[in-house]
Amino acid sequence: MVMMDLQERNERLCYKLLVDNVVELIPMVYTMTISEACQKCGGIFRQVPRGL
Repeated sequence: MVMMDLQERNERLCYKLLVDNVVELIPMVYTMTISEACQKCGGIFRQVPRGL
């Protein structure tokens, strides 16, 4: 949810952070959170729909 908040405020910074720290962040952004995001999609849905 922190990354989603950052993406809403500053999308370029969000992706820059991911690109610069891909090895450290991808496991957190993708692997560990995908199932939880799918389960809680309605609760974490933001202003701009971007998919899961």
